[in-house]
Amino acid sequence: MCMTGCRPDRKVENPLFVALNSQQTGLDFSNKLSYSPEFNLFKYMYFYNGSGVGAGDFNNDGKIDLFFASNQAQNKLYLNKGGLHFEDATNEAAIPNDGGWSTGVSVVDINNDGLLDIYVCRVGQFETLQSRNQFLINTGLTKEGIPVFEDRAAAMGVDFSGFSTQAAFFDYDTDGDLDMFLLNHSVHQNNNFRPRANFDATYDALSGDRIFRNDDESFTDVTRETGILSTAISYGLGIAVADINLDGYPDLYIGNDFHENDYLYINQKNGTFGEESGKWLMHTSQYSMGVDVADINNDAYPEIISVDMLPSDPYILKRSLGEDNYNLFHEKISMGYSYQFTRNNLQYNRRNGAFSEIGLYSGIAATDWSWAPLWVDFDNDGLKDLFISNGIPKRMNDIDYVNFVTSGEVQQKITNNDMQGKDLSLISKFPEIKIPNRFYRNNGDLSFADATTVVENNAPGFSNGAVYADLDNDGDQDIVVNNIDSPVLLYENKSVKGKEVDYLKLHLQGNGKNKNAIGAKVVLYTGGQTRTYENFPVKGFLSSMQVPIHLGIKNTKVDSLFVIWPDRTFTRIETPKDSSFFTVKYEQGLPLFAFSQITSAQQSVSWPVQDISSETGLSFVHKENRFVEFDREHLIPHMVSTEGPTTAVADINGDGLEDMFIGAARDRKAAVLLQQPAGRFAETPQPHLFADSIYEDTGACWADVNKDGYTDLVVASGGNEFYGEDRHNTPRIYLNDGKGQLTRLANPFDNIFSTASSVSATDFNGDGYPDLFLGGRTVPWAYGQIPRSCLLRNNRNGTFTDVTSQLAKELEYAGMVTSAQWF
Repeated sequence: MCMTGCRPDRKVENPLFVALNSQQTGLDFSNKLSYSPEFNLFKYMYFYNGSGVGAGDFNNDGKIDLFFASNQAQNKLYLNKGGLHFEDATNEAAIPNDGGWSTGVSVVDINNDGLLDIYVCRVGQFETLQSRNQFLINTGLTKEGIPVFEDRAAAMGVDFSGFSTQAAFFDYDTDGDLDMFLLNHSVHQNNNFRPRANFDATYDALSGDRIFRNDDESFTDVTRETGILSTAISYGLGIAVADINLDGYPDLYIGNDFHENDYLYINQKNGTFGEESGKWLMHTSQYSMGVDVADINNDAYPEIISVDMLPSDPYILKRSLGEDNYNLFHEKISMGYSYQFTRNNLQYNRRNGAFSEIGLYSGIAATDWSWAPLWVDFDNDGLKDLFISNGIPKRMNDIDYVNFVTSGEVQQKITNNDMQGKDLSLISKFPEIKIPNRFYRNNGDLSFADATTVVENNAPGFSNGAVYADLDNDGDQDIVVNNIDSPVLLYENKSVKGKEVDYLKLHLQGNGKNKNAIGAKVVLYTGGQTRTYENFPVKGFLSSMQVPIHLGIKNTKVDSLFVIWPDRTFTRIETPKDSSFFTVKYEQGLPLFAFSQITSAQQSVSWPVQDISSETGLSFVHKENRFVEFDREHLIPHMVSTEGPTTAVADINGDGLEDMFIGAARDRKAAVLLQQPAGRFAETPQPHLFADSIYEDTGACWADVNKDGYTDLVVASGGNEFYGEDRHNTPRIYLNDGKGQLTRLANPFDNIFSTASSVSATDFNGDGYPDLFLGGRTVPWAYGQIPRSCLLRNNRNGTFTDVTSQLAKELEYAGMVTSAQWF
């Protein structure tokens, strides 16, 4: 069964992009996959991850060419003939044809001869796959202008064989030449779901990530010296290089699949990296696939996107596994893994050493099984928009598939290599849900508008690796995607119309060891904005693009423009009046760029806050009892038993200083803290409160309920653990003796049982005695049903009467109250 997400032949008025087919472009490459008893989805869980694309001018004719990786067939090179038409030059270019399982593509001029080379990642030493990574060195052009390649990976020391995903070239040690980070992935056969500490200081020969230092075009493995993690749980699927903290040194973001944390490597400026994701990030996506980093709000600081597989279509959502259940989620946390959620994550750089995750706010959290996120300015307005490729033929989070593959019988067959034709035939019966790639326009306020509907001929499919480049040299960025079981899609950008020139294209020429100035940064000042563009070719998923830096300048007055070179020197650029494309060359002896020009100008407004808890004696630590409401009410969206603790402040001993009550969870002791003249707080023993520790305190207020001149404590009970007319669902009153010692008042409320959230006091009948409002939070075992709230009149004799129906019937079922205040 095959399902598709939209009509691919729909005409669009004034389209943003038009998808061109292989007959129009000549790009007839298709990453065709077929399984066998020897190698299939059950053997290799990344069977349907697809492969990548490389973009660059391989024959130096001024037009961007394309290289496509294949999982089971020959990789292909297509030369750009102009007019968005390409010709297959694979055979003439001597691209190897050994049937290896190719994954990521990296374009780089590694020997700085002016000809672009190609590093191809592959999977080896696993089941039937025995290939090694390739470094296809461009040896020169034929008389017909076709580049010819030769694999020299072995001679250069980078013919790694294992679970390779993608290579990124960058100068991590700032010695001027290009080193290589090799991103690898893992498989579950490694018995990897164990406490994270078990993998500390371990190195896996096939799955662990690597750094290779460039020593005059011969590479040395320096993984252990650099401080990066290289363990069996390196499920690396995405890599982006960027200067995260604007100090002029390249940092790394690594997206890891499954339970392993994403890595944020901050360059320590001494040849090592610190993994600082726990310091900078609150949470990440769980099944991180492709990643990209760029400044999306023009404040100079880069944002990070990682994509996951949350469906936006309700039908697909309902038939797919989602987040981990509560117990598994917290088990992972206890085992040392970070907070992770199954949706796209957009990390907004707060400019203070931390990120806020805003994917839901931004409107890009759910794009289904997503692979390549690319920050690219669609329409030259100076704002980086977002493209996401997506789709997978066999959905491994499909509930039917999960139930099938996790059965004891099937697991035993997989373990024993006994999956036969009948079992494998079930793969073809899995639903195939084709979905279109997604386009989002940047609104300029960290939110995005879905622009997919203004893309013409956007055929649903299974898209993986993707690149952007100005393929027809018309001034806007086109997009190319590598598809499984269907030809390549080329999205022609229709933004530039006529002879309008609303862009700049910069070709950077670096030093002799880094000819294309990888790691350089372009800074454009305009009005109150600081736009930054980094020259790191590897982006998205399994792909890279060594292309000119493209700046959209529609409706933009350029105040100044700089290139910051990889050695942190800079060149000020005077934009030519007669051209939108120009070359900027590195020179020796340039001045160093002061990054404080950016960081000091763009600092977040903040006020210093000092933690004085220990100095003041406020050392109370709230601890929740273990009660998992999801086990009892499976459709409850969040637990209401963990909404404490409650607090209430008043002068309870008449010394003119405010004191504090802090409520507690069930089976924990609440606290009364008396303020001392020096500003410290001292906890006082409260036997009556301690005797009631089985209650859950969810609301509290101080009020002189008996008018003896001393303020008393009223506590609402809740927590959603007790049901019906259980005494632990009753509110309580503790009378104050004037010295801060509390005694529980017996039976102040007649037949009031409520899983409450709050209690507040006022004299609503004007008799001089405080009356109460008790806010109902929920109905145990029936979340969503409106609980009853109460107006309680003080009878002036130590009891209260429910007068809600007489005085304010609308309050009786006002809703699921979280807080209430009289005013």
